[in-house]
Amino acid sequence: MGTSYQTVIDALEARHCRFDRRTDTQAVCQCPAHEDNNPSLSVTYKRDGDKAKTLLNCFAGCTVDSIVAALGLKESDLFDHDRNDETIPQHTAMPRENSTHAPQWRRCDSYVFAGMIDNTPLTGTEYNRLCEQTQAAHGARANIAMGACPNCKNRTLRLVCVAVPPSQYFTLAHCEHCSARDLFEAFTTFDASMKRRMSVSDTHVVIYENDNGVRFAYPDGVTVCRKADGKGGKRIRRQGDKGKHVPYLSDVVLDYLPARDKTIYVVEGEKDATALLAAGYAAVSLLGGAANVTACNDPAALLDTVRGCNVVCVVDDDRQGLAWADAVHGMLASHIGKDIISLRFIQGRDGIHDAGDAAATGRFDAFNGLKRSDLTQPEPEPQQEQGDAPACVRNGRRIALTAASDVKVERPVFLHSPLVPTKVLTLIAGRAGVSKSTLSIDIAAKATNGTLEGDWQGRPVNVAFAAIEDDAGMQKARLQAAGANMRRVLFMTVDDTRNGSTISTGLRLPDDAAILSDTLREHDVKLLVIDPITSAIDGNTNDRDDVRDSLDPLAAIAQKLEIAIIGIAHFNKGGGYASDKVSGSHAFRDVVRSMLLVAKDDETGECVVTLDKSSYTQQDGTSYRYELQSRFITDDDGKRMGVPIIAGFTSSNRNVHDVINRNVAGGDTTARANDHEVEEWLTSYLAENGPTTFKQIADDAKDAEGYTSEQLRNARKRARDPQIVTMKDPDYTGRGQRRLWQLET
Repeated sequence: MGTSYQTVIDALEARHCRFDRRTDTQAVCQCPAHEDNNPSLSVTYKRDGDKAKTLLNCFAGCTVDSIVAALGLKESDLFDHDRNDETIPQHTAMPRENSTHAPQWRRCDSYVFAGMIDNTPLTGTEYNRLCEQTQAAHGARANIAMGACPNCKNRTLRLVCVAVPPSQYFTLAHCEHCSARDLFEAFTTFDASMKRRMSVSDTHVVIYENDNGVRFAYPDGVTVCRKADGKGGKRIRRQGDKGKHVPYLSDVVLDYLPARDKTIYVVEGEKDATALLAAGYAAVSLLGGAANVTACNDPAALLDTVRGCNVVCVVDDDRQGLAWADAVHGMLASHIGKDIISLRFIQGRDGIHDAGDAAATGRFDAFNGLKRSDLTQPEPEPQQEQGDAPACVRNGRRIALTAASDVKVERPVFLHSPLVPTKVLTLIAGRAGVSKSTLSIDIAAKATNGTLEGDWQGRPVNVAFAAIEDDAGMQKARLQAAGANMRRVLFMTVDDTRNGSTISTGLRLPDDAAILSDTLREHDVKLLVIDPITSAIDGNTNDRDDVRDSLDPLAAIAQKLEIAIIGIAHFNKGGGYASDKVSGSHAFRDVVRSMLLVAKDDETGECVVTLDKSSYTQQDGTSYRYELQSRFITDDDGKRMGVPIIAGFTSSNRNVHDVINRNVAGGDTTARANDHEVEEWLTSYLAENGPTTFKQIADDAKDAEGYTSEQLRNARKRARDPQIVTMKDPDYTGRGQRRLWQLET
């Protein structure tokens, strides 16, 4: 087995880090944990008697944890003699030489396909070198390699070849930077026929050898067939009698037991068990899911399989996983200290749902230990005499009480700290033309690149827009100007086919809540922007009940999917308290957990945003300032166009309340404004919204400032830098022509 120093050097080479100098014991190279143009990472091999370790020091300030994670290693890999993981012990799970059951690893077709995406197929020499590195690092005969991701093009694609006894294979593919869905689409683009051979898991893509998938054969004859459904999902079919069965891989696992640490991992699914086996861990799976694990499995056979071993149960990170764990605890708990050495339960976190995710990502450290109290399920309700309704149920409604001790305390998670939390609704409100939409686009663009200051920093996410009032092409232009990763931006349309024909409509809540939730989950969307949010409400926006009927399901989606949802709203005209100016029912303010108010100083042109409501921080009233600048981009016809962007986002001592009341000081907002004010408002409005019909401009001007149509036409004539011109609406198919107002580019 190589030294820890060689393990680190190999990992740095695999990520194409440039070395300034390197010896047998010391190296200086680029740090993989940050953008490192001038190599700043010191790697030193240090011996202390019989023990040796590798020291990492980044002069730019990166922690050892972040460097190790960027290399795809564990802290235990920095030591020559002690490489035990704190959660899942690293052990040598090599099949015995005389074993007739252990599969023989080979270069399977799915593995080779994934390695060929960057047009650099694994050669015999390259393949053998990777296998040697894998065996040295993991102590297992597993085929694990790094390659170029077909989506982001970085060398961050991790491939795990999994052997299914006796002679079947599949491959787990995971990219450190890309979502599993993006990776699936990239593989499909490369070879469309592979769609029938791939399914998407939480963190990775499963690539099967052929269209038939894999067949997991239990020692007693029952089989479980797993294949792709052609859409990224999976199909699972079980064959065999419905009795109680022995664990899957129970005939193989004993050949993989480490010599010193006799630990067997018990998991919920056959794929997870073989994936753990591929990564070097002795593992078995129980038949069936959480609901029928007791009915499908023979406790005596399970005990025979794990007898004399330490047993670690890997629990799926969901409610059903706890039920499964509780059933397994009931099978084995009484045998601790007698037939088995120990029994413990671990559960994934930080996006690692199950053992398959851990094997695909190498994140075996992402597990929390579960206590017996965590596994205990609520006691069943006492049986009532026939004909009598339970005391706690009346007219089909039931009130349930949960002990506070059973409630999990979690700190709030922010997409953009402290402005935009996840799992809740955020409202951005202000007058027309003050950059509300531009602010949301700036947030979305940064989210697609993982550059927002918050808990998701460094994690690019998918963003969806449900923008009723804006053309998708104009939205794309503004997102492009803001630097968004356009492959992570999704524009939402709703097609209604209920009346025999297809009509494109806007999002309608609460009717579309269920399909909206399914769509966001399918595309792994982490931020949804609805502009304006009033367009999605099916009812009277001034009616409290109608607003709550629409927004409560939206808030439930944010909570369930753990995503951020931003809605854009308008201000009523005039002055007064800024927090009371949101158009429509006060229920808007009640439902959202974060509310941002936006205003633009008519005198200076400076924009101010105030965190007017923040349920999860103590930063209510915090304000920021920014400016609108124009950035020129080239459209698909090769023409230049100016698009507004946000610049200079910094803290401010001014708040929105002060700004809007200063703007209207000295008179009624419905009074005739001076010519300069109308011209400035119109220019700002078009910079914010792009090409717009005059009718829409007039309606928004009347609602926001009380300006008349005549004032707007005069303002257009006076505008010089930039001028305001008209153009034919390319999307209008009615009689005659419809023209749009826009700023001259």
